[in-house]
Amino acid sequence: MIIGVCIKSVPDTTAKIQVHPDASGIQEAGVKFVISPYDEYAVEQALRLKDEDANHEVVVFSFGGAKGPDALRSALAMGVDRAIFITDETGAAADGLSTAKVLQKAMAKENVEIVFTGRQAIDDDSGQVSQMIAEKLGWPHATMVSGFRTKGDATVEMTRDIEGGAKEIWQMPLQSVFACTKGLNDPRYPSLKGIMAAKKKPLATISIEDLGLTPADVASKITLSKFELPSVERKQTIFAEATQANVDALVKALREEAKVI
Repeated sequence: MIIGVCIKSVPDTTAKIQVHPDASGIQEAGVKFVISPYDEYAVEQALRLKDEDANHEVVVFSFGGAKGPDALRSALAMGVDRAIFITDETGAAADGLSTAKVLQKAMAKENVEIVFTGRQAIDDDSGQVSQMIAEKLGWPHATMVSGFRTKGDATVEMTRDIEGGAKEIWQMPLQSVFACTKGLNDPRYPSLKGIMAAKKKPLATISIEDLGLTPADVASKITLSKFELPSVERKQTIFAEATQANVDALVKALREEAKVI
């Protein structure tokens, strides 16, 4: 079985981000790019399937962005068998639909039989590509996947996180698209042996034309016109006494102002 994993290269969460003076995007010089954290759970789950059956092959895909190959090499060091980078000058700015078109074509060409993605990329937080890939493949889809167990009849029993801290358990065919979230597994770190082995593993670079697509086919419908850093202004409210009124006010502030609950 060929297992496909889609990843995105994003700025490290600890990186200090600066915006171009014209607000057209972020300045990438000097910024370390990594695999989007939710995508690491996808890579790990694919590798765990391979651990169960060494005949499986794990192929990782990424579209656009000058830093894309860096993330692919990290995945190879984790244990992935092959990597495919689809290059295009507009790839870094592609919207979710354009990205899904390209990745679906690439995976169909490789005869991928199951797909893992992260639930969303941490740079734009759109959370759209996984669902769109499934639609274009014509396969079932599940997001917020926090548990995964294969069964002997080519089905999967998976756990899905839902609102309110609850969980759902689904039965799905193995040939599906699974968008992974935190709690599914503990992604492995690349070992020195894995890093050295990754240098010899195939990392193919192809174009959208190699997939039978044209620039018009992948033209983005959404354009990001202005970037700005978040405000550094801080507000604080102190509730001095442990009264019921203060507790109610704190809960209201966390829900309606901070929006963290």
